[in-house]
Amino acid sequence: MTEPLEALYPRIGQSVADLIDANWEEANIRVSIKPGVIQLKSSYTITDTKEVVSFAPNRSLVRLFRELHERMVTELEDNWQTALFNLKPDGKFEIQFGY
Repeated sequence: MTEPLEALYPRIGQSVADLIDANWEEANIRVSIKPGVIQLKSSYTITDTKEVVSFAPNRSLVRLFRELHERMVTELEDNWQTALFNLKPDGKFEIQFGY
Protein backbone atom coordinates (compact mmCIF):
# COMPACT_ATOMS: atom_id res chain seq x y z
CA MET A 1 0.00 0.00 0.00
CA THR A 2 1.28 3.46 -0.89
CA GLU A 3 1.86 5.89 1.95
CA PRO A 4 -0.42 8.94 2.15
CA LEU A 5 0.71 11.97 0.18
CA GLU A 6 1.11 13.95 3.42
CA ALA A 7 3.76 11.48 4.61
CA LEU A 8 6.16 12.91 2.03
CA TYR A 9 6.46 16.22 3.88
CA PRO A 10 8.23 14.87 7.00
CA ARG A 11 10.48 12.76 4.77
CA ILE A 12 11.42 15.89 2.81
CA GLY A 13 12.05 17.77 6.06
CA GLN A 14 14.25 15.01 7.47
CA SER A 15 16.22 14.80 4.24
CA VAL A 16 16.87 18.55 4.36
CA ALA A 17 17.87 18.45 8.05
CA ASP A 18 20.27 15.57 7.36
CA LEU A 19 22.09 17.67 4.75
CA ILE A 20 22.79 20.62 7.07
CA ASP A 21 25.87 20.37 9.29
CA ALA A 22 25.43 23.56 11.34
CA ASN A 23 23.15 25.25 13.85
CA TRP A 24 20.48 26.69 11.61
CA GLU A 25 17.28 28.65 12.07
CA GLU A 26 15.62 28.13 8.68
CA ALA A 27 16.20 26.15 5.51
CA ASN A 28 14.74 27.10 2.14
CA ILE A 29 14.36 24.93 -0.93
CA ARG A 30 13.23 26.45 -4.23
CA VAL A 31 11.92 23.86 -6.65
CA SER A 32 11.38 24.38 -10.37
CA ILE A 33 9.79 21.69 -12.52
CA LYS A 34 9.65 21.59 -16.29
CA PRO A 35 8.87 18.52 -18.40
CA GLY A 36 11.66 16.04 -17.69
CA VAL A 37 13.67 18.48 -15.53
CA ILE A 38 13.61 19.30 -11.83
CA GLN A 39 15.89 21.92 -10.26
CA LEU A 40 16.42 22.59 -6.58
CA LYS A 41 18.18 25.59 -5.05
CA SER A 42 18.85 25.03 -1.37
CA SER A 43 20.05 27.31 1.42
CA TYR A 44 19.89 27.71 5.17
CA THR A 45 20.40 30.53 7.63
CA ILE A 46 23.03 30.02 10.35
CA THR A 47 21.61 30.74 13.80
CA ASP A 48 24.47 32.79 15.26
CA THR A 49 25.60 34.85 12.27
CA LYS A 50 22.38 34.99 10.20
CA GLU A 51 24.57 34.13 7.19
CA VAL A 52 22.71 32.42 4.35
CA VAL A 53 24.62 29.39 3.07
CA SER A 54 23.84 27.35 -0.04
CA PHE A 55 24.00 23.58 0.08
CA ALA A 56 23.69 20.89 -2.56
CA PRO A 57 20.57 18.73 -2.51
CA ASN A 58 21.18 15.01 -2.76
CA ARG A 59 19.42 12.55 -5.07
CA SER A 60 17.07 11.49 -2.30
CA LEU A 61 15.76 15.04 -1.86
CA VAL A 62 15.33 15.49 -5.61
CA ARG A 63 13.45 12.17 -5.79
CA LEU A 64 11.14 13.20 -2.94
CA PHE A 65 10.18 16.46 -4.63
CA ARG A 66 9.69 14.66 -7.94
CA GLU A 67 7.44 12.13 -6.20
CA LEU A 68 5.53 14.94 -4.47
CA HIS A 69 4.88 16.62 -7.82
CA GLU A 70 3.94 13.42 -9.63
CA ARG A 71 1.55 12.33 -6.90
CA MET A 72 -0.07 15.75 -6.60
CA VAL A 73 -0.67 15.76 -10.36
CA THR A 74 -2.11 12.23 -10.28
CA GLU A 75 -4.06 12.34 -7.03
CA LEU A 76 -5.10 16.00 -6.83
CA GLU A 77 -4.81 17.21 -10.44
CA ASP A 78 -2.48 19.90 -9.04
CA ASN A 79 0.25 20.58 -11.62
CA TRP A 80 2.40 23.16 -9.85
CA GLN A 81 5.56 24.36 -11.60
CA THR A 82 7.45 25.91 -8.67
CA ALA A 83 7.51 25.43 -4.93
CA LEU A 84 9.13 27.19 -2.01
CA PHE A 85 9.67 24.90 0.99
CA ASN A 86 10.66 26.66 4.24
CA LEU A 87 11.68 24.47 7.17
CA LYS A 88 12.44 25.24 10.82
CA PRO A 89 14.67 22.96 12.96
CA ASP A 90 11.65 21.90 15.06
CA GLY A 91 10.08 20.37 11.94
CA LYS A 92 7.52 23.07 11.26
CA PHE A 93 7.34 24.00 7.60
CA GLU A 94 5.51 26.04 5.03
CA ILE A 95 5.21 25.26 1.35
CA GLN A 96 3.98 27.58 -1.36
CA PHE A 97 3.23 26.37 -4.87
CA GLY A 98 3.43 28.43 -8.07
CA TYR A 99 1.63 27.76 -11.32
